[in-house]
Amino acid sequence: MSIEVGLFKRECILRKAVGVCALVASAAAVPFKDEVAGKVGGGVACMVLYFSIMDISYSYNVKRFTAVVGAIALLCAALWLAASPVLPTCSSETCAAAYISVVFLFATCMLQTVALRFVSPAMPSPTSEDAFARIRAEAILRFQLRLDVAFAGIFTLAAIVMSSLTANATAFVVAAFLQALQTAGTYVVLQNVRQRSSRIEATYIEST
Repeated sequence: MSIEVGLFKRECILRKAVGVCALVASAAAVPFKDEVAGKVGGGVACMVLYFSIMDISYSYNVKRFTAVVGAIALLCAALWLAASPVLPTCSSETCAAAYISVVFLFATCMLQTVALRFVSPAMPSPTSEDAFARIRAEAILRFQLRLDVAFAGIFTLAAIVMSSLTANATAFVVAAFLQALQTAGTYVVLQNVRQRSSRIEATYIEST
């Protein structure tokens, strides 16, 4: 059980790391939204950010496929932005953002590739009749909720700070909103698992 739960935990941590890098890459690409390369870089980073925050349940093969597609898209976006006229023609005010966007697109690609090693199978069903499956699901959900709460706070604080510093902090606001939704969803699922376990235990005690 500990091996399976540990794999899920590592996957959750890597997914959050991917999300942070994607958020920085997306935000740094905002000054170049009028350039095709900037739009592609920001768009790909936003797509990866969404999938890193929202915990969508799908099969092992689908998760690996989406991770591979994401890594390839990030690599292409980073190379395109690096080879585009954005870097040679950037001003002193935007050059830092351009280089940050390229670096973090590559960093996100690398983390996405590393994450392939830790892709876990579908989480044990929280509604399973198997007590051990429910215990594993509850352990995973408790860990995921702690991560979600921590990153909801981080993204919210980042959104507040960046909104006061820059004219366009949309990426940070969207990240904070999505993370808040995911945190609420994880909490609801965890409470349902606990209530189901309590009902099953009560039924078992009454039957004995």
